[in-house]
Parts: sequence; C-alpha cells; structure tokens
Amino acid sequence: KQFAASSDEDLAGLGMTFQASARRASLPGKQMKLEGTTFEGKPFDWKSYRGKVVLVDFWATWCGPCLAEIPNIKRYHELYADKGFDVVGISIDEDRDALDAFLAKEQLPWTTLHEKDAGGHPIADYYGIMAIPTMFVVDRKGKVVGVDVHGPQLDRLLEDLLGGQNKSPKKADT
Repeated sequence: KQFAASSDEDLAGLGMTFQASARRASLPGKQMKLEGTTFEGKPFDWKSYRGKVVLVDFWATWCGPCLAEIPNIKRYHELYADKGFDVVGISIDEDRDALDAFLAKEQLPWTTLHEKDAGGHPIADYYGIMAIPTMFVVDRKGKVVGVDVHGPQLDRLLEDLLGGQNKSPKKADT
C-alpha cells in the first residue's frame, strides 16, 4: 500500500502490481469480482452465473498456449454444460480485428468479455494477471475453487463439482 501511494510513478506502479498479485493469490475460497463489457458491447452480468460452475479464462488470440487450450475448454463445455458448467472468457487482445476474426471463425459457445479501447482488460489488471492462459474455477456459490487448472486437472475438478460426464469425451485437437 505504501508503494502504491508513492509519488514516484515507478514505485506506485510496483505497489499496484503487488496489490493485484496479492488479490489474485488470495482468491481461493473467496468470491471473484468480475465485471466488464461483453464482446457484443453489452454490460456483463456476473450475478446471472450464480448457481453454475464457471471457468474464468484470461486469454488472447496471439497466445499459442491459450489457443491450444480452447479445444479442451470446448470439449468440457460440451460435456458439462447441461450439468451447470459455463465459461467466461476474458480477452486481453488489443487488436479488436484479430479478436473479431477469431470469434467469427471459432464460434465459442460462451461469453467473451473485451474492453474495446482498454488495451487489455481492467479485470486482468485488477487481479495482476501477468501470464496467460490464466484460469479460475468458480463454484455454484461464487467462490474460487481452482486456480490454473488445465486438461485432466480441470476434468477431475469438474467431475467432483458436477458429477460424472454424460457423454464420451471427444479427443481435443491439441
């Protein structure tokens, strides 16, 4: 807090980064603040997700590991959506045209948040997201129960939270 309050810009920025990192590190077991604008330009309603298990995915179209994870997320969405699973993608893309083209091609079946003129996303800054993909799993009560779970770890967590799969999983292209 002292660094963040400094008149020295570098120290103040460092202090804000420390605060955001501490906020992210303390998320497990707590409610996650999530706000912004959907890709379509509408206000995002985080409260409408209460009662669902939600994967919050910070990503960008220029991030190879993010793109490699999308087929897995699509597969889990297909397997668990009818049991109450959903995804909120938070794009930190600065190039809106690249995001437009990607979403038009991929047709992601979940909400994507993007701040058109932000050059990133304020929620990514709020939580000190420094590397992507960064993912959080939020339970039905709105509390973070998983941090950076991918692939089989995500599958096990979803199975624990939602019960077994309804269908045979299709192998994701990775």
